[in-house]
This record gives sequence, structure tokens and C-alpha cells, in this order.
Amino acid sequence: MLKRLVAAGHGAAAHEAAGMLLEARMDYARLPEGSGRGFIGS
Repeated sequence: MLKRLVAAGHGAAAHEAAGMLLEARMDYARLPEGSGRGFIGS
């Protein structure tokens, strides 16, 4: 994860991080209700 941020460069680091957070939230939304609650946010 950190390697991706470093490879993206300083200018793109925030954009890359936002993209990974969005992917994580989409993955979380696909989980069955109640599983993993509190892992990304309750």
C-alpha cells in the first residue's frame, strides 16, 4: 500500500489514497450486514 503511494509521487499520493479508500468502502458495502462492522467504520 505504501509502495503504491510512493510510486505515485507526491502530487498523486492524496489522489491514490482517496482511490484506495473508495475501493475499501465499496468492498465493505458488499459484505453481509453485520460482518466486519467496525473494521472500516461503524
